[in-house]
Amino acid sequence: MALAENIVGIIGNIISICLFLAPVKTFRKIIKAKSIMNFKSTPYVCTLLSVLLWSFYGLVKPATLIVTINGAGTFLEICYLICFLYYADRKARIKTSQSILLVLAIFGIVVASSLTATKVKDTRVMVSGIVSLIFSIIMYASPLRAMKMVVQTKSVTFMPFTLSAILLLNGTVWSLYALLVKDIYVGIPNGVGMVFGILQILLYVLYMTKSKNIQLEKEAEKSHMHSNCLKSDAPNGDHAIDMEKPALSSSPHAMEQDMKAAQDTKGVSTVQGETSPRTDAAPEFTNVPLEDKAVQDYRAPPSPTPLPTSTRDQMRPLSATD
Repeated sequence: MALAENIVGIIGNIISICLFLAPVKTFRKIIKAKSIMNFKSTPYVCTLLSVLLWSFYGLVKPATLIVTINGAGTFLEICYLICFLYYADRKARIKTSQSILLVLAIFGIVVASSLTATKVKDTRVMVSGIVSLIFSIIMYASPLRAMKMVVQTKSVTFMPFTLSAILLLNGTVWSLYALLVKDIYVGIPNGVGMVFGILQILLYVLYMTKSKNIQLEKEAEKSHMHSNCLKSDAPNGDHAIDMEKPALSSSPHAMEQDMKAAQDTKGVSTVQGETSPRTDAAPEFTNVPLEDKAVQDYRAPPSPTPLPTSTRDQMRPLSATD
């Protein structure tokens, strides 16, 4: 039985190390950008509290495999937070520092109450185990937000399969370890983690096909828009102008140039081998939306209003002076 416990515990240590190393990719981005960008320190602060409590629980019980993995996790989380504080701005640095101080205060209260309130070993194990259990359940419940996003968006982008699989394996292995060593405080949170891991895998399988279909639809829509890139909407949005045909510009200066170009091409006639301008030629525009008021006003300017004449002037006979 002891051999099985050690084998399962070692496997659990390996899987948990993989989980603790997951943020390395994130901190590579932070170091490369020399900025925390939009990343938050909350996950690392909460994980620090969890591993500190489990390290203390392992020391009180004692349980060597629990101490080793959570001691390694404590070291990694401290490294992550130091890197975060180094590249954070002043506001984020102050907020993160306050969170770290709160974590240390909670951990100190738990340790002090466990050591001073009672000298009975079982009571110390119970106190530290219950506190660790509560924070572990909170940690395992954190993927619920990602699961909600998957259901809302019908996309598995926000829930990587690898991370979900590792969480499932971690919860399963440590649940098995808890059964072997008969440790309820280790078994309950990891059992909850195993259930959440199963739910994440089921969601991934359920929405994986839908996510691919949505991606294909987006690609098809993009391809359709690319094929119609030679067409653009008219100013009023009711008609389309073929991009291969000349379109009338919207600015007055550009419209004047268009009219001059039309007069040069349409207002010239060939007479006895020479070109002479046609005074009766008018600019012609094709495929131009006549609904555009600006174009109508430009093509058909209002005729000048005749000067008013009085009835007396109209009836007066012409004289020699006229």
